Amino acid sequence: MFRRLETRLLVAILAVVVLPFATFALYLEGQIAGRMTREFVRQSLAGLAVDLAGEIDLELAERQRDLSLWAADPIAAWALAEHASDPDPERPRWGPKHTRRAVFFDEEYDAPFRLAYELNLNRYVRTKPGLRMLLLIDASGRLVACNGVDAGGELVDMELAERLFAADFSALDWFQEALRGASVLVDHHISPLLFPGAARGEVPRRAEQASVGIAAPVPAYLEEQQIEGVLYALVAWEAIEAIIRRPVIKDAFRGLVSQGEVPSPYAWIWAKDGDTILTHQNPELYERTVSGPGIGLVQMVEDARQAHSGMYRDYVFEARPKTAAFCRTAPPQRGFQWVVGVGIDDEDIVAASREQRTLLLRGTAAVLLLAVLWTLVVARRTVAPVQALKQFTRQVAAGDLGARIALERSDELGQLAQSMNQMVAELEAQRERLIRAEKDAAWREMARQVAHDLKNPLTPIQLSLDLFERARREGSPQQHELLDRTLEIVRRQVRTLRETANDFYEFTGGQRHRPERLLLRESLAQVFELHRAWADGSGIRLEIEGQGGPVCVDRAKLERVLTNLTTNALQAIGQGGRLCARLSEHGGGREARVVLDMEDSGPGLSETARRHLFEPYFTTKGEGTGLGLAIAARILEDMGGTLVLENRLDAGGGVLGARARLELPRDPEAPA
Repeated sequence: MFRRLETRLLVAILAVVVLPFATFALYLEGQIAGRMTREFVRQSLAGLAVDLAGEIDLELAERQRDLSLWAADPIAAWALAEHASDPDPERPRWGPKHTRRAVFFDEEYDAPFRLAYELNLNRYVRTKPGLRMLLLIDASGRLVACNGVDAGGELVDMELAERLFAADFSALDWFQEALRGASVLVDHHISPLLFPGAARGEVPRRAEQASVGIAAPVPAYLEEQQIEGVLYALVAWEAIEAIIRRPVIKDAFRGLVSQGEVPSPYAWIWAKDGDTILTHQNPELYERTVSGPGIGLVQMVEDARQAHSGMYRDYVFEARPKTAAFCRTAPPQRGFQWVVGVGIDDEDIVAASREQRTLLLRGTAAVLLLAVLWTLVVARRTVAPVQALKQFTRQVAAGDLGARIALERSDELGQLAQSMNQMVAELEAQRERLIRAEKDAAWREMARQVAHDLKNPLTPIQLSLDLFERARREGSPQQHELLDRTLEIVRRQVRTLRETANDFYEFTGGQRHRPERLLLRESLAQVFELHRAWADGSGIRLEIEGQGGPVCVDRAKLERVLTNLTTNALQAIGQGGRLCARLSEHGGGREARVVLDMEDSGPGLSETARRHLFEPYFTTKGEGTGLGLAIAARILEDMGGTLVLENRLDAGGGVLGARARLELPRDPEAPA
């Protein structure tokens, strides 16, 4: 059993990989799983507490910035100035009824700036969530303007409006501080402006009634150092509570519980004393003390008073062991130093550890199973190339030289496969050359026969034409009769020639090679001259540079190649451009070659055209057979030359046009 290579590989991999992994997995399960889960939870709680405190600070900062911008509105200063110019302070031009009626524009007002600013205040309240009241107060502590609608678009209660306009704000600390040019934050409270009996304990204290105040100085128009009044905002406590009630608090720990279950984490806010509860998931705890009766968590108060942020010591609340973290908000002038806490039931941590342990054990079993299966696959894949090489050699031995072995490997087996493919390819190429030689011999024999058949019809045509030409020159009265007979002979012999040509077209592509010594430049000049009218009509310059040496080739076939290349270039250029032919010589002795580079200024060759240039019947034109380049390449190959077509590129890789490079052996018998 162990004599097979596949079995040996399987045993070796199992011993090296599976056993160490299984040991390590057991160590993780026993020592690290629970510890990692608890540490993850602690770090997440601490991070959430910091993030929530930062979001509360950001919310308050944005509220302060908005209020400062609204206070800096010139209309606010103009409204205060307009109020100060009331002719009869006992009968002002603006009051509670104006505030309500301004919403509907149902009467004429002679206080346009106060009207305009109250309309602005109405817009602010409706577009900025959480705003309860916006009050514009003059320097004496009297209300000048306020919003006439609430956030829902409802009219402000008339009794509330009258109470606000009758109030005296001058003795309030935040008012005096704002008059000195400072932006002031007023901590969590139930405003007596909205609930008159709150200060006397006549109103039930609930979180939804609480507010946070913000005061901003109103500078005089064009004199920012002079304070004309104060803009005061009451922000509903719900706007702050909404931050700590976001789903992200629970979403961060959904991985600890099973799918479909809701994790236990929640957040709370305590006052800056670290003891008074301002917000909790249980509304009954509002404004109760953490260290007081019914809760009695003195250690949490101590932890919150000793540090800016950190972890609470483990505690039990409502018979549930818990883990929690806290972070304070910004200090005065920027915040209220509230304590933001985030806690979770320890049961969630235990459940996560338990689930993680189960997952780890299942994962370990799955990995071990996959390791065994993968080892089997690797073993078989390692042996498979050897089997493939064996099968390949049998195919080649049976005479299948077209067979190839596909082993995309860089090891010794891959190198062996490449060598064998190369050897078989050389054998196949030799066999194809032999077959091609036999076919060429057969084609040449056929071509000689067809050429012989073509000569026969040409003789009577030539004789008839000569006879008619002589009769016409001598003025013979029989010239009309001779013309009719000559035309009939030409038609009959042309029909014969067409039939012969069609037969020849089916079997061969050229005639017998008649080499002669000539200069490539002369043949090229003749071809260019034939195309001169076309080029001049299209605005194309034809240029020939250099000389090049003599070559020994078939003139007609060479001119057919040059005509094909010239025609293709002129068609590619279209209108306006340049076709330049450069002649040169490369090499020396019997290896010398005459090179012709024909460069046009057309659009160049497409990728598709470059792949199929010399294939028969391929063409990019709307007409033609597509045999031109294939015949040209065949002709040059028979002459011992080559033909290459490519794009000319600039330094940046842009296409300048196409280049046809034609190379022919220099006539070795011609003088140097």
